[in-house]
Amino acid sequence: MKCFIFQKWKFNSSFQFFFFANIVLYIRGLLFKLKHGIKLFCNEAAVCVFVSSQVNKANIELMRKLVCNGPDFHPGANFIQQRHMQMKRFLKYGNREKMAQELKYGDVVERHMIDGDIVLFNRQPSLHKLSIMAHIACVKPHRTFRFNECVCTPYNADFDGDEMNLHLPQTEEAKAEALVLMGTKANLVTPRNGEPLIAAIQDFLTGAYLLTLKDTFFDRTKACQIVASILVGKDERIKISLPPPAILKPIRLWTGKQIFSLILKPSRSCPVKANLRTKGKQYCGKGEDLCHNDSLNHNYITFQSSSNNDCVIISASPGSFINISQMIACVGQQAISGSRVPDGFENRSLPHFEKHSKLPAAKGFVADSFYSGLTPTEFFFHTMAGREGLVDTAVKTAETGYMQRRLVKSLEDLCSQYDLTVRSSTGDIIQFIYGGDGLDPAAMEGKDEPLEFRRVLDNIRAVHSCPGEPALSRNELILTSDSIMKRKDFLCCKDTFLEEIRKFIKTVSEKIKKTRDKYGINDNGTTEPKVLYQLDRITPTQLEKFLETCRDKYMRAQMEPGSAVGALCAQSIGEPGTQMTLKTFHFAGVASMNITLGVPRIKEIINASKNISTPIISANLDTDDDPDFARLVKGRIEKTLLGEISEYIEEVFLPDDCFILVKLSLERIRLLRLEVNAETVRYSICTSKLRVKPGDIAVHGEAVVCVTPRENSKSSMYYVLQSLKQLLPKVSPDTTDPTAIITVSKNHVLLEKNFQLFVKMLIHVCSVTLGIEAARSTIINEIQYTMVNHGMSIDRRHVMLLADLMSYKGEILGITRFGLAKMKESVLMLASFEKTADHLFDAAYFGQKDSVCGVSECIIMGIPMNIGTGLFKLLHSATKEPNPPRRPLLFDSPDFHIPLAL
Repeated sequence: MKCFIFQKWKFNSSFQFFFFANIVLYIRGLLFKLKHGIKLFCNEAAVCVFVSSQVNKANIELMRKLVCNGPDFHPGANFIQQRHMQMKRFLKYGNREKMAQELKYGDVVERHMIDGDIVLFNRQPSLHKLSIMAHIACVKPHRTFRFNECVCTPYNADFDGDEMNLHLPQTEEAKAEALVLMGTKANLVTPRNGEPLIAAIQDFLTGAYLLTLKDTFFDRTKACQIVASILVGKDERIKISLPPPAILKPIRLWTGKQIFSLILKPSRSCPVKANLRTKGKQYCGKGEDLCHNDSLNHNYITFQSSSNNDCVIISASPGSFINISQMIACVGQQAISGSRVPDGFENRSLPHFEKHSKLPAAKGFVADSFYSGLTPTEFFFHTMAGREGLVDTAVKTAETGYMQRRLVKSLEDLCSQYDLTVRSSTGDIIQFIYGGDGLDPAAMEGKDEPLEFRRVLDNIRAVHSCPGEPALSRNELILTSDSIMKRKDFLCCKDTFLEEIRKFIKTVSEKIKKTRDKYGINDNGTTEPKVLYQLDRITPTQLEKFLETCRDKYMRAQMEPGSAVGALCAQSIGEPGTQMTLKTFHFAGVASMNITLGVPRIKEIINASKNISTPIISANLDTDDDPDFARLVKGRIEKTLLGEISEYIEEVFLPDDCFILVKLSLERIRLLRLEVNAETVRYSICTSKLRVKPGDIAVHGEAVVCVTPRENSKSSMYYVLQSLKQLLPKVSPDTTDPTAIITVSKNHVLLEKNFQLFVKMLIHVCSVTLGIEAARSTIINEIQYTMVNHGMSIDRRHVMLLADLMSYKGEILGITRFGLAKMKESVLMLASFEKTADHLFDAAYFGQKDSVCGVSECIIMGIPMNIGTGLFKLLHSATKEPNPPRRPLLFDSPDFHIPLAL
């Protein structure tokens, strides 16, 4: 077992002291839901890390007890610092009883960490904001840190020997900031895209899945035991009302779903703070269509998930369908650097296959599963993919880590101001309003949207039924909503958000009108009220509650002034690549899980490279609904080699002659829709650099071409034939661009990868040709496109902030040492990034000045930074004091005056 390391350190930026411990991590399955977060079970490190507590009337008895215990027994204390004294007294020696009795108000006792202390928990590498959070300590025996596995995801932690760091805040200000800003309750979702990170995982999902399965029954003893064990740590005054059993005879049994419902609501007096809606069959139509036809599934759905692996995969606890597919079906195609297994030697991947073999087994397809076992060749291919994952973990981590460091250095001082702008530390405006709407990405309910109107409306209709109120008609719904949104309390909402609400209200009103017209319901109230109550009923109270809820959620989603939006942007863009690079080994060979292919493209974008590896032109066809036409255009543009459309290219030796025979494959030419025949092949060979004259080529029929070289020496004829046999397959039988590669997408859009054309993907060319705004849009679209193609979701506001920073100077600046020098003028910040000695020498030689207003400069100088809680200033009005009276001096007395004679 590794011993923990202990040291003392402090945050220079806020003058808040911390103590530190490092130890191995261990799992703790019990989930304690507290008012402010999740408990962290600590160990003997509590004896070595301590808190400076000031003695007062409320805690003097506790402090005396801790002093008596001394430094060797927990809970105890290490030092005492008396009031108005600089020296500390070590409690290991001396009369502790006497020192405890001499404690006075104002003395400072450095005590051990005890239950209820606020601690900061961190796991390296700290890739994003949620890598360090605040927990509530609970001291337990043994030498490991223990906490609930639901918090593993933000830390990217597991229990295979991970070590984590614990920091103990010393001042009350540090504790308050840690609890409010860094607590687990305030960090349930990631700022990257608003998805929840602290949620039920693994055994929680598996247990809930097994508990709610069909044919799951419990007797009274087991049912009460399950409910009591799950409700441990709750309020002791909670009463549990066991529902009637589902089965009465021969023995009373309760279903698992009843137990699950009982956990959500132990008794009728307990409120349910969650609205759950389950998916079920929806029946629509008339006559025979109203009956749902389940006979189609007969003899098709015969497998019932019962094994442990199936439960784990279906409940999505620790694995996915990729894992279960590779275990029982087949491992699948192995991807090496995003493509099939390449040919190694002699035009084949392994000696076990024929030359130029394109069979799936020869190109890395593993048809066997892990259960049945892999053949030697399949095992070799899978090992190649696993080795690539190990190399990516070791090599690509350095690239992605350096990329994230550059992003953090360039974006660290950007924060939202009280005028809703995003400014740098020098006051430069980067955005007039954050993200175009000023909303926090962590507060989004939908895809880049502040809330889901349909879910909010369903919630309001479920909570506020309003049985006595009449329902609103279509016109009344629109008029009432417009009148409510014109009130003064809705002036805080932006016009764009109010317009989205109006569009949703209009959609709901159209649905109400369509439903009422279908069933003949009139708006004058002549229809039976019970029918009207069931059909899309919305009352004035429900509408008002809905609009007020939307307003409140919209205001809560506003980005708070002082938020470090720049640092969040850098973490949100850099963290996915680094995190997935570290996980590539677990998905060896799975092409869709390989983020490292997108890292080079992201680097090209943020570096603002003038020469990129693969420019792409997207061309929309006039006939966009015909895939055959798209393939025809593809065949006309893309380079085609003679070897690709030939059945064979062989040398023929006759008694009196020798030549090369080329047999064209007419079927391939037809499938590729190429305008190629024997005459075009003859012309292409003549115009190539093979030094073959037209008289040396003979055409026989539609598919046979004979090439007869003319050599004076018969001894060199053999070598000429071998040279032609190697060069003829590389001849292009058409006149298209030899550097173009064309692919057809699903919506029949041609993607041309041209290595000689400057296209839209080149940000600098786009800036010069179309302007700086077009280049900014290109940066946003390219980063979003790359991330989405690799399964990474990033809120658009983060990408917009990065694009605005790269273009706010009027030119495209890369996030490099050269671009950073043009963005920032601070000597200390540039010196802390790269080339420290060069920047300091130049600053001293030219006499440069530093205003010390950025994040890096403030950390170096040890002063609070103007970001977060250090942004605001407290102002107070004070009455102007009169000037103090002039103090009489010694020589003002006339006795000391000497008359001067004239």
